[in-house]
This record gives sequence, C-alpha cells and structure tokens, in this order.
Amino acid sequence: MKKIIAILVIIMQTLSAAVTSFYYAPGSPKSSYIAQAVTTTLSPGSEWTFYNPYRVYDSYNAIGFNMRGPQYSGQWWDIQLWAPKNGLLEVGIYTATRFPFQDQENTMGFDWSGCGRGCNMSLSYVNILEVEYVNGLITKFAVDFVQAEEVGNRALIDFNNDRWAQGSFRYDSEIPINTAPIPEPSMFALIGLSLGFVTLRRRK
Repeated sequence: MKKIIAILVIIMQTLSAAVTSFYYAPGSPKSSYIAQAVTTTLSPGSEWTFYNPYRVYDSYNAIGFNMRGPQYSGQWWDIQLWAPKNGLLEVGIYTATRFPFQDQENTMGFDWSGCGRGCNMSLSYVNILEVEYVNGLITKFAVDFVQAEEVGNRALIDFNNDRWAQGSFRYDSEIPINTAPIPEPSMFALIGLSLGFVTLRRRK
C-alpha cells in the first residue's frame, strides 16, 4: 500500500509542473532602454523573490506582479495590466497602451518597468495564455508580450525602427516560457483564417 501511495505522489508531482518565472530580452535593432542588452530568465531559484499578485488600485481590477532581485542588488521588475472597462483579465490577444493612462473603455493598459527604467508612452502586444481567479484573486497567470518604448499615438509597432523588448511571464503556470516574440494581433487573425480554410478543405 505504501508503495502505491509513493507512486501516486510521484505521478502527481510530475503532472503538476507549475512554474513561476520571467524571461525577457531586447528585440529591436535599436537598443531597448528597459531591457538594455540583457537576455535572461529569472526564477525563485535564481535568488529572485516573486510576490503574489496585487491590486494596483483597491477598488479596481488592475493587477500587478512584482519581482525583487537578490538582497542589496537594487534589481526589481513590475508588470501591470488593466483590462478594458475595468473587467477581469481574460485569455486573449490585446493591443495595449501605457498603464494607467489608456482609454479605459476600449483599450487594455499594460506596463513593464523596473530597475529604475520605464517609459512615458508605450504600445504593447499582450497575449494572455492563462488566467485563473479564486475568490477574486489570481492564482495562475501566463502572459507573453512585446512592448515598444516611447511610441506615439498609433496602432502598430514598427519592429524595424521602434525600440522594443519581449517578455514571457508565468505565475504558478504549467505553460512553458516562450522565447519568441508574439506577432501583432492582426497576424493572429490571419493565422486563424488560414487554419479555418485548411480545415474546411480537409472536410470536403
């Protein structure tokens, strides 16, 4: 009986491979001010502390994630998100502008900053892959993003000329870290149409 229990425990540990970590990298030909020239993956095992999600404003659904580096290093990162219309965060692909100055009715707010570096205006593509709420609190979260720095009022990132960086954040999630930048939202729509067309062709 003890052997059976031990085997079940091992199986459960294998299936529950939840990870909390953060990967980021500069992506643009021009230097990213926030990412600098650093490509790295941070995790609790690398002397970084990942704090539980917090509400940026007590009466709203804006959510923040904070990470702190080794003691006395002065290193820290913040990721903050705010769904349109003050709704709960949902799985999906979004175009986002600088949190908390976005058009709250129609646009997601997003900001990645830290270590004393940030930007006043930004344009981001945000891909929320997983989000789980329990009693109003986030217990699982996975997001990939591209953030362009000091971008004016426009709808698309210029990957050749903007300063941008990419990131992949996981909070108690089993979804692997993604080291490839996400495409712009319109590309996802085209990919979806292409897959649908292929499916229709196969059904004939």
